[in-house]
Amino acid sequence: MATLIARLAAACERFGAGRLPRVGDHSIGAGYACAASALLACLVFALAAAALTGTLIDGLSIAVLAGPLVVPSAFLAGALTWRFLSRRFERTPRFGAVAGALATGLTYCVAVLGFTVVLLVVAPPGVPGEPLPEYLAGTAGGAASIGFFGFVLTVPIALPIGTAGGYVYERVRRERGS
Repeated sequence: MATLIARLAAACERFGAGRLPRVGDHSIGAGYACAASALLACLVFALAAAALTGTLIDGLSIAVLAGPLVVPSAFLAGALTWRFLSRRFERTPRFGAVAGALATGLTYCVAVLGFTVVLLVVAPPGVPGEPLPEYLAGTAGGAASIGFFGFVLTVPIALPIGTAGGYVYERVRRERGS
């Protein structure tokens, strides 16, 4: 297990998140780790969808549509989770795994909020004469419904990957002494 984690750490430093700005900041580094985990979960889900539907286009279209919303949401959720929890619980055994799981759950909330904002900006304001509160409630309700179905469909893939991503991030960080 230690050699696998050492290889992942070396690959991240050479090709991935290890080269991104402010990666040395604990919470920003965790945000990058969560974003990478979300991208991996998105790709795994796309491949699973392609295998179930029988066409690669269906799976790839899911990844192309979800990725631009999910990856930044995961970065923000990961950074916030580590910012608020690491000071109190950093020495707790398996902190990285628990924080990764919490950040995965928070990613869904952030993504639904982001999707609601996108719908409010992009969607037409509804029928003429429709009261603004009803339009806002309908848009938020639609985004929450889509988010709920997205959660139900993807959580069996995203939760283990997010948990593993948090565990690996903390383990590498502790081994490197940062």
